[in-house]
Amino acid sequence: MPMISLDKRVSVLINKDAGTVLETDHSVFSAQIVESFARNGYDATPNFVHGNELAKAFEQALALEEQLVVIAGGDGSANAVLPWAMATGKLFAVLPLGTLNLIGQDLGLTGNLDEDIAALANGRDISCDVIMANDKLFHSNAGLGFFVTMALERQAARRQFPFSKKLGFAWAALKTFFFRSQVEITYVTEEKTAVIIADAVLVTNNRFFGTPWRRNSLQDGVLELHVLKAPTLMKRLTVLAAVARGSWRDLEYLTTVSTTAVTIRRRRRKTMRVAMDGEIVMLDNPLRFTVLPGALRIRSGFPRSDDSIA
Repeated sequence: MPMISLDKRVSVLINKDAGTVLETDHSVFSAQIVESFARNGYDATPNFVHGNELAKAFEQALALEEQLVVIAGGDGSANAVLPWAMATGKLFAVLPLGTLNLIGQDLGLTGNLDEDIAALANGRDISCDVIMANDKLFHSNAGLGFFVTMALERQAARRQFPFSKKLGFAWAALKTFFFRSQVEITYVTEEKTAVIIADAVLVTNNRFFGTPWRRNSLQDGVLELHVLKAPTLMKRLTVLAAVARGSWRDLEYLTTVSTTAVTIRRRRRKTMRVAMDGEIVMLDNPLRFTVLPGALRIRSGFPRSDDSIA
């Protein structure tokens, strides 16, 4: 067997708790990853770890001589390694295995394992914006109200439907849709201060459009604050229809502000529960969001010869 050069070695950290992995035999899945990387000229070493072990495993992988560390999991898996990736400037990649896979799809990946490995093997290294929320980082979004309820229901559904991530997600969405969770917030941007009672509050890294959600750029250096008021079942049905059509940005009871920094406060609260890249975190009140432009180095699935995608 020919020697594999150091710049062709890959560490693949696979989240055992990711939706796709829960449905797959580990030995078969591991072999598929090794074979797929080998077809593209890389020597891959898979390692299965639980979600709460990813950060430590990533830190350990950075000490190895492998050129690239690949995080195989969902949006929460990618979020878990952000502090180490940014502190070291180490290049890494995402192999999307979760339910929504927002960051993976915005990096040009499809969710098909063999296609994504081929794309990463020939992909372009780019710099992406990251959002700092107090002392936490996120790559896609952070939400309150509806989004916290949805994340909690998804976590419960993972245990209830470990054999199907799609069924679990659908069950969580159905339960959340009929359970109203309001938040009263004060938000402060460069342009205004407002007090509002909302059903959903979402801060996004750059601008999302359509359905499924997509970003045209990960490098615009902006965040968007989306505040939704849908107090009746009829209005929530309207929201559901707008999301299905991809026209949710046109909802009359959705307020969207584009800025570089925003502060959110809740009355009589010392801490807030936030759904950050799909996972629940507790943060101090108030929440201060700021953009860190181009702070993250990551391997995309975009061809190296294609300069049209920022």
